[in-house]
Amino acid sequence: MVQLLLMTILASAFEAPAGAQKLCGGHVTGAMSVKGEPGPHITWTAYHSRESRDALVRRYMRTLGSKEHSRDRGCDRWRDGPDAVLEVCAVSEGGPWSECSSAPRDAKSIIMISSMARKKETVLFMCPYGGAKSVIAASYFNRIAAEQSLPFVAVAAAAETPYDAVPPNVAAFLEGEGFHVAGLKPRRVEASDLRGASRVVSIDCDLTKLDAQGAAVERWDDVPKVSVDLPGSAAAIRKHIATLVDQLKSRR
Repeated sequence: MVQLLLMTILASAFEAPAGAQKLCGGHVTGAMSVKGEPGPHITWTAYHSRESRDALVRRYMRTLGSKEHSRDRGCDRWRDGPDAVLEVCAVSEGGPWSECSSAPRDAKSIIMISSMARKKETVLFMCPYGGAKSVIAASYFNRIAAEQSLPFVAVAAAAETPYDAVPPNVAAFLEGEGFHVAGLKPRRVEASDLRGASRVVSIDCDLTKLDAQGAAVERWDDVPKVSVDLPGSAAAIRKHIATLVDQLKSRR
């Protein structure tokens, strides 16, 4: 019997071996969240190869090691973070590759590479004019979220009348921190921002000037004014961000 190899890969770290030929592709939607939100979208492409399953398992054991390896019902599995999985299975285990047309007779394995696109939740940062504290907060938050692969993205908005542009001193400060915000156009918060955000943070805002009815707003009113102490303001925001990140991670 021809052996088939299933490699379910949810990150670019795993690749089909040299010489493998494309067989077919498809897509599926993951399970809905407990909040009723759509699940992650997964696209996959299957390839066939003349190399045997056992040979490929040995190869990946050499390159990926055994630390993140497990075996379940005849499948070898490697993980790279929460979203990256590589499986090596016999044809008797079944899998999405069964949707493909038959592989060539000389094929000894099937390689399937999948990529997952998760919907990210929004964290809304507001400051009075949408170009200073909220931009600083969103910049630091998005860097940490990217570094730690957190499913969140931050946006900045004004609770009152927005600046025409990010103030030059703020843009210069953040440039020194590795953030490029000089071209950012501050905007006023909208009702859809408040409805769609998983977390809403007010940084020294006058919320009486904002219709935030129904939104749970966390207040950071201890942050120094940027016009008085820009480094101190950024330091206070970073401290709050660290706490917020820990809270969000505990939900996962």
